[in-house]
This record gives sequence, structure tokens and C-alpha cells, in this order.
Amino acid sequence: MREEAALLFRQGLTETPDDPALLKGLGLAAVHAGRPDDALAPLERAVRAEYDPEVRLLLAHLHDRRDDPTPAIVNLKAVLEREPAHAEARRLLEKVERERRAEVGFRRDITPRFVVKYPESHDPEARRAIIAQLEAAAERVGLMLSYVPQQRTTVVLYEHPEFRSVTRAHAWTSGLFDGKIRLLVGPVRPPAREIARVVVHEYAHAAIHELSRGRAPRWLHEGLAQVLEGATPDPMLQVPGGLTLAGVEALAGESDALRARTGYDIALWIVSDLLDRGGIEAVRELLERLGAGETIAQAIPRVYGLRTTELELQWRRVLGG
Repeated sequence: MREEAALLFRQGLTETPDDPALLKGLGLAAVHAGRPDDALAPLERAVRAEYDPEVRLLLAHLHDRRDDPTPAIVNLKAVLEREPAHAEARRLLEKVERERRAEVGFRRDITPRFVVKYPESHDPEARRAIIAQLEAAAERVGLMLSYVPQQRTTVVLYEHPEFRSVTRAHAWTSGLFDGKIRLLVGPVRPPAREIARVVVHEYAHAAIHELSRGRAPRWLHEGLAQVLEGATPDPMLQVPGGLTLAGVEALAGESDALRARTGYDIALWIVSDLLDRGGIEAVRELLERLGAGETIAQAIPRVYGLRTTELELQWRRVLGG
């Protein structure tokens, strides 16, 4: 369907080559097909033809993912010149500029799968160990999800102040995926097992994001990332009250560490149950359906044969609700 849509947009552009709506459609079709690099040229032509804040924001996100902050900033400032109160553009501009300031003087290593950025002072031996862990994570997650990335994944290694400044993450966080994998690397190297766990978890987020085109809910992200890192659910887990996916989604995003941990534990249990019902193939199908534009309420019955509310009722019975 996505390739058919792209073909239709290209046919339309042969007659009206500067039509901004067709150019925008062609760019969006490329993004949804997992070809973000192919989206840049038509989207840039579209914004030259007319002002469109949605296209400018998309271009900013695409350039940010490519680790190219200058055109991202240009597009965001173009939006803010027209709409100074545009909150999303303001947030993204602040984030890109924080990142650029924090990464002054960073160097980079490029492998077939990754672009790894790091401070000049970072220990070469520690960096090589992290790159080896990244390659192992890509093998593990790729094998389990039958996932082959469309482009290199950017990984940024930060020391403590820069990590907090760029990510604004909670104090207990040592890794994060927001389009790039960001890892906290301090002067004291943690055990190799812990590094491996964090690296697999964050790479899993990158894979889930790409397979679902960024549409997977947090509970699915966190539950599946934990499964892929090798975690197993607590067999004694109990959840009093009315368990719903919306409730787990909110809980996993809590700023309170204990409540967020509870959300992660429930998410792990739920995703493990989905795996018991249909295996990893069904979970991958769920991700792909989300990526095609289905909601979670539409996708779950088509994959598992039960409505979301029916699954929630079964889970409440098992977990003590």
C-alpha cells in the first residue's frame, strides 16, 4: 500500500512537479515505508513551495535522527518565526540546541550498524567494549525480531552532567532512546553484565520504534525491551484494582521511581503473556500493524482474536484485580 501510494504521488508530480501537497504525500509515504532518507528531497521542495509547519517539524525530526542539527534548527526557527508560541517546535529546538552544546568536540566511530559519538577524553578500551556490546545487541534483537535496520543507529556516550543536561531523564536512568541511543558512561565502569543489559534494552527500543513506525505504546515498548534483554516476569506479581492498558501506560511513565518500576513489571508480565499466546511472530505482527496505522484496540483482536477489554479482564483475574 505504501509503495502504491508513492507511485501515485510520483505520477501526479509528473504533471504538477511543484505541487506541495503531492510532494508532502511522497515524503510521508517514504517515511511510513521506512525510507526516511528518501523523504528529505520531496519534503524540502514542499516547504520551499509553501509554508507548512507540519512538514517543517517532520524535516527537523528527520535531520535530528540523522545527527544533522543545523538543518533541523533552520526548520524549527522557520516555524517559530511564523508561530512564536508553537510549543512542539520550541521544545524540539531547545532539545537540539542542548544536544549540540553538550557534544562540542565529540568524536565518532562508524561501524556497519552504528554511528557512535563520544567525548575525546573517553577511555578507548571502554568505548571498544560498548561497541562490542552494541554489535551483540543488534545480533540478539535482530534474530529475535527478524529485524534488519534501514540505516545506522546513532549512539551517543555521555558523562554524567551532559547526560542529564541533554536527556532531562530521571536520576535512576542510565540509558535512553529518543531517536538516538544515549548512554551514561561514568569514570567507573559498571559490570559487563549491566552494560549488556542496558545496551540490549535501548537497542530494543530502537527496533520497536522502527518496526512500529514510532506508534508502539510505552507499555509495549518497555515490556518487550525487558523480554529482549532477558528479563522474566515475577510469578508472584499481584495488581490489586482495575488493571487496564491505559493505566499501565500511565504508570510506566511516572516520575516516581517506585511507581514507574511497578509499571515496568506489569508491562513485562503483559508482554510475556502475549508471547505465551502467539509467540514472537504475533508480537512482531502487532508492531507492524501499529506501524501501518492501526490503533492498539484495532490491532490486538486481529492478532490475538480477543478484544483489548477481554484481555484486560483475563489479566485482572490472574493478577488479583
